[in-house]
Amino acid sequence: MSQLTETPIARDENRTPSPVEEAVPSLTVLVLHGATELLDHVAAWDDLAKNAAEPNPFYESWNLLPALAHFGTGLDLRFVLIYQPINAQRRVPVLCGFFPLVRRRLHRLIPITVLESLQHLYCFLTTPLLRAGSTNAVMGRFFDWASSDPEGAPLWRMELATRDAAFGQALTQACHHRARPSFVVESYGRAFITVRQSAEGYLEQALPGKRRKDLRRKARQFADKGRVDRLVLRDESDLDTWTENFLRLEAAGWKGREGTAMLSSSAGADYFRTMTRGAFRRGKLLMLGLFLDGEPIAMKCNFVSGQGSFAYKIAFDETHPACSPGVLLELFNIEHIHTMKEVRWMDSCTIPDHPMIDRLWSERRVVQTQYVATGRGPGDLVVSAMPVARWLRRSLRRSPLPHFLAEQD
Repeated sequence: MSQLTETPIARDENRTPSPVEEAVPSLTVLVLHGATELLDHVAAWDDLAKNAAEPNPFYESWNLLPALAHFGTGLDLRFVLIYQPINAQRRVPVLCGFFPLVRRRLHRLIPITVLESLQHLYCFLTTPLLRAGSTNAVMGRFFDWASSDPEGAPLWRMELATRDAAFGQALTQACHHRARPSFVVESYGRAFITVRQSAEGYLEQALPGKRRKDLRRKARQFADKGRVDRLVLRDESDLDTWTENFLRLEAAGWKGREGTAMLSSSAGADYFRTMTRGAFRRGKLLMLGLFLDGEPIAMKCNFVSGQGSFAYKIAFDETHPACSPGVLLELFNIEHIHTMKEVRWMDSCTIPDHPMIDRLWSERRVVQTQYVATGRGPGDLVVSAMPVARWLRRSLRRSPLPHFLAEQD
C-alpha cells in the first residue's frame, strides 16, 4: 500500500535562504508503485508540470503514462510524489516534486540497491519535475526519504539529466549540505538553441556564409522537383494522418532497415500514437513537415513545455540525398520556433556529435549520467570508490567487471 509520511524538512541553519525560493514549512512523501495508482494524481501532476522550475515533457502525464503501459512491464517501479499538504490557505495538497524511479540491485553479486531515474527507449531526459520556488526544499525532502525510508536506497542513478539549470543547482546544494558524494560517469554537451530576435540573425551567427549559400542552393534544387509545402500540424482532424505518415517515413529509412523504427514494434508504434494524441490535446505537440507535391518528404516531431521546446524525432525520405530534405526541414524548424512567442529555447535531445544537428545548432546543453549517495548504508563508500574503480578499469583493461564499473569506460 502507498504510505504517506510527514516530516519537517531538514534545514541547514547556516544557509541563507534564496530570495526566490518560497518558505515551505513541511512536505509529505507519497510512494506509488504503478501507473494505475498515478491516475488519481494526474490533475496535481499536470499542475506541477505547468509550474516546474525546469520542464521535462518525458515525465509529464501525457507522455509517461503511455510509456508505462507499453514499456513498464516487469520493472520494480517507484514513483515518489512530494506534496505540500493542506493548510488554512490551501484546500488541496500541492504536488511539488515528482521522481519516477526503478529499483534494482547494483550488480547481481553486490547486494546494494540503487534507484534509477526511469528511462525507456524513447525517453531522452530524466530530470525530475520540481515546482518553481521550492526546488531546494523538495530535493532535501527527497534525500531525507531515500536515506531513511524502507522504499529508499543507498544510491541514486540518473542518466541524461541536466546539469546547469534548476535541478542541477538544487542537487548540488543538497549534496553539499549533506556531505553526500556524487560521481559523474559521463557528461556531454548536446545541441541547443536559444531563440534570438530572428531566425535570420540566428543562422547568420550559427553558420558561415558559404554554408548558408549551399543550403539556399539545395532549397532551389528541391523546389525544381515540384510543389514544395512547409506545413505545421494545426487541426486535430489531421493528427492521425500526420502520425501514420511519420511512422511510415521513419520505417522506410535506415531505422527501419536496422529494426529500430517505432513501426518495427507494435509497442513503439502504439506508444507514439497514444502519446502524440495526448500531447496535441494539451497543446504540447509541434509537428512540422516538408511536402513535395502533397507527399511527405521530411517530418519532425517536437514537444513544447514551459518556455522550452524539445526536438523528439525527425524522419525523411532518403531518395533525395542531393537536396538534403532533413536539413531543409531543420531550417524550417529553426525559423518556426523563432515565431513562437512562448518558446525561448530548444533542446535537440540528440546523441553526442550528431552529424546533422551539431552543424546547424550552435549552442550546447550539458546532460550527464551520475551516481549520488543518499546517505544510506554503504552508498558513500561505493560512490567515493568509483573514481578509483574507473582508473583501475582504464589501467588494467580487464573484464568482466560489475555493471557500475563497466559502464564508466
